[in-house]
Amino acid sequence: MILFFSNDIFSSCSLNSGLALDLGIVLTSTSCFIPCDFNISRNLLISRVEYPSVWNKEKKRAQLITDKYIGKITPDGIIVPKYERVIEQFKHVTAKEYGASRFIHLIGEDLLNDLKKTFSNGELIFTMAAIRFLHSSPLKNMQIIYDTSYFSDVFEINLSPRILGDMLRST
Repeated sequence: MILFFSNDIFSSCSLNSGLALDLGIVLTSTSCFIPCDFNISRNLLISRVEYPSVWNKEKKRAQLITDKYIGKITPDGIIVPKYERVIEQFKHVTAKEYGASRFIHLIGEDLLNDLKKTFSNGELIFTMAAIRFLHSSPLKNMQIIYDTSYFSDVFEINLSPRILGDMLRST
């Protein structure tokens, strides 16, 4: 059985080819094959290598250029760097403006209900007026402010400039 690390993980291992052959690891330009019965006595570091080497004029020898540190190979598998694990944990975290939007929503509930009864797009009109009141925003910025406010959790609407322009032209 062979572990195979393809091109989407890294272009080639950052092991020199002599060491890789002694360890039983097969390196190609686009992949790395590691036998599963391979005994990993120490952690092997993996880096992505875009170009095998570049001639260094000062040192008068070829120098390996690595693109990105991918992690290390342990008996348990590949361990990605800590900074990537931390970033992955916080991908779902968002920061939204809450106070003023929630206050306007609470105070304007009667107005919102009347707008819903009168117009088919009452939520859109209410949200557009509230954002305009709070931020003095032009129509082209409404969607950006809406996405970062409490209103995006309450209403499922689209405030793109095209939709707002069509709505204003139709009334």
